[in-house]
Amino acid sequence: MSLIHTTDLTKDYGRHRALADMTLDIPRGEIFGLLGPNGSGKSTALRILLGFLQPTAGSARIADLDCWRDSVEVRRKVAYLPGELRLYESMSGRQLISFLESIRRQEFVVDADALAHRLDIDLDRPLVQMSSGMKRKVALITVLLPKVDLLILDEPTNTLDPTMRDQLLLQLREARDRGQTVLFSSHVLHEVEAVCDRVGILQRGRRVHLQDMAKLTT
Repeated sequence: MSLIHTTDLTKDYGRHRALADMTLDIPRGEIFGLLGPNGSGKSTALRILLGFLQPTAGSARIADLDCWRDSVEVRRKVAYLPGELRLYESMSGRQLISFLESIRRQEFVVDADALAHRLDIDLDRPLVQMSSGMKRKVALITVLLPKVDLLILDEPTNTLDPTMRDQLLLQLREARDRGQTVLFSSHVLHEVEAVCDRVGILQRGRRVHLQDMAKLTT
């Protein structure tokens, strides 16, 4: 059964077509990668799924909810990592996690301190004193913690060193093994090779290829 379903999904900005006729079916419990260069439409597709953008044409559904009309309910089922972070820098990492927990009111499926140890980050350090890579680790923890159906991550490995990138990919596999679905964008082929079950390749706003990773790498 599909968790995510899009049909002929299209988004125009004036005369510029950012996304064209994208059709996808992503079942529950899969890691799916959107692969393509910058400007290929990956972030636009993710923002439509989250209800941040209204499609020009076509449709997008998550758990049989319309991503635009039912966007509030959709976002209750999703944990999202944007490509550009905006965090409350007056807080520590731990305070941010507690704040988001009070808003979401969702059960946690993993332990925050255990994740922090794996990602080598001090949650008691103020965010204002953290580098961009450290802040991304904190943001990743906030996405990995809650019990949700779907994780959506936009270029999640940006600013991470190779060791931490590998650790993140391991966490995504563990999320899949818990029954969660993972959708993430990347412009790096070896990242999607390492972790994805399937990949959709975007070029100039169009899905030009859809392939099982086992077949793509043989």
